[in-house]
Formats: sequence, structure tokens, C-alpha cells
Amino acid sequence: EDGFDFKGYNKDGYNKKGFDNKGYNKDGFDNRGFSIDGIHLDTKTPFDTNGYNKKGYNKDGYNKDGFNKNGYNIDGYDSNGLDEDGYDSNGFDKLGYDHLGYDVDGYNKDGYNKFNKNKNEVQTD
Repeated sequence: EDGFDFKGYNKDGYNKKGFDNKGYNKDGFDNRGFSIDGIHLDTKTPFDTNGYNKKGYNKDGYNKDGFNKNGYNIDGYDSNGLDEDGYDSNGFDKLGYDHLGYDVDGYNKDGYNKFNKNKNEVQTD
């Protein structure tokens, strides 16, 4: 219908929006203005007018959300607030334990502190 085949492309290989099956228009640019080689139509550089490249990263390697290709922000934390070793900015993992296995109150998963005292035991002096 209207010169487009069942996949939505015309005889020249473009859809109704003017893009081919790889997402490039007849001038060789995608809908964000990047060529297949990653050069932006307006800036003639690898970065668009907002400073992001074809893959969505700025010159420092961070995307619009502030994360690099490995998923960490400039401070080294992911979107869950954990560093590459799995600890938050206070030094605790997602279960609430530090690298020695103690929680914020100083007890391990079995309820013992570094002095081998259980938090559930009645303390008598």
C-alpha cells in the first residue's frame, strides 16, 4: 500500500519516516543525527550538540544519567549505590554487612560482635 511492502519499506529501502532497516535516512544519518561512522550531522564531530556521542556517552565517558559503560557514576557507584566490590558509600553491602561481615551495630549474620558476644544474650556485669 502506498508503495511500501509488507515490512513497511518502499522500493528504495526506506520506511514512511524515511529511514532504512538499519535506521539511517537517505543522507546516511540516524534519527539522532549520527552517521554510521558516528559523526554528528550538526557538529561534524563525534558528539552531538549536547556533548554525547553515538553510543550516548560524553567526552568523559558518562551517559545522560551520569553512568559510564560499566554502570558506575563519577564517584564509583552504580544505580543501586554500590561500588564495584558491592559496598555502599558507608562500606556496607546490600545485606548490610561491611567487608569484615559486621552490620552497622557491629554484629555478624549470626548475631555476634568482634568480641564473640551475641546481641541476643542477656548482658550481666
